[in-house]
Amino acid sequence: MPDMMNMPKIGVNMTEAVILEWKVKEGDVIKEGDHILDAETDKAVQEIFATDAGVIKEILIKQGEKAICQEPLLLFETDKTPFVAIKKEQADEFKKERVKISPLAKKIAKDNDVDISDVKPAKSGERIIKADVLGYIEKNKVVEAVSDTVKQTGRYVELSGVRAVIAKRMSESNLTKPSAALTLRADADEMIKWRNRLKEQGQAVSYNDILVLVCAKALKTHPIMNSRFEDDRIQIVDDINIGVAVDTEKGLMVPVIYNADKKGLLDISREFKEKALRAQSGKAGADDITGGTFTITNLGMYEIEQFTPIINPPECAILAAGAITKEAVVSKETSQLEIKDRIQLTLVFDHRIVDGAPAAKFLQQIKHLIEWPLGLNT
Repeated sequence: MPDMMNMPKIGVNMTEAVILEWKVKEGDVIKEGDHILDAETDKAVQEIFATDAGVIKEILIKQGEKAICQEPLLLFETDKTPFVAIKKEQADEFKKERVKISPLAKKIAKDNDVDISDVKPAKSGERIIKADVLGYIEKNKVVEAVSDTVKQTGRYVELSGVRAVIAKRMSESNLTKPSAALTLRADADEMIKWRNRLKEQGQAVSYNDILVLVCAKALKTHPIMNSRFEDDRIQIVDDINIGVAVDTEKGLMVPVIYNADKKGLLDISREFKEKALRAQSGKAGADDITGGTFTITNLGMYEIEQFTPIINPPECAILAAGAITKEAVVSKETSQLEIKDRIQLTLVFDHRIVDGAPAAKFLQQIKHLIEWPLGLNT
């Protein structure tokens, strides 16, 4: 029989990947280490390399389909194993056996003419059980009933890759994290002046870069905000790794600046530009977008002044920054009206980990650092 190459497991939490593009076709001669396909995991697009040399005889997982880790991707002939032809029926049966399903669930599917390849287990990577098949049958009955009574035009977009991960993680966060939100306004005049001075010196930085530096400083002072809730315990994380949400064609991605508290503004800016570019071009690696301990999301460029984001699990909190707008403010010194640039900030936090007062002190320090950023290391 021909040799098999399995889908490699890249990372501890990886269970499956979507085949984006095969770089080879059946009949091609490959060498060990050749780049044979691109696959999208729940983190990023990964390049997959051949584990042996030989001639590809059959590609088992087509583009757009999911491949389960450690299960067969393709069949190939090597010098060590002469190829023995496989009948199409045998290959089809082999593919069906890839699906992990209980005997009872398999019988119910057969009795109801259900293709088991269309049924998904409740938890990715686990086998299909009776409840999964019955749920699939019931769901399709409802769809058929609605279709009979309401005729609507439109199209469906399958949840896959990054979009599916976003849906899963945001649902998980919304259902499991009892969150609360705090909002305040900060004067942005000094932050704007600082950024303009750097620009005049040929050092272009973004407001997100400055917010990373500000939040890193505040997290150092308030370590409880740099934590996660795990197994009924609070883990305060030593490393301060700040992610910044970036909009891409495939959905929201969060490049992470590792050890942000140990870096200056220009280093943060340079690293974020590189990682954001890779994320937007679909070339982000796992090291670019994993390991975050705190997230910043900014919709100011879209003229959004205030919003309440969902916490990026398993983190404790997320900071939302709105658009910088001009406002009439009464001066504390002169009691006269002044026109100032102001930014609205919203902190959403996991109330299991931290109460309102400590979270408020953390947000207050962020406000003060934005208003008087001279003490920050550039």
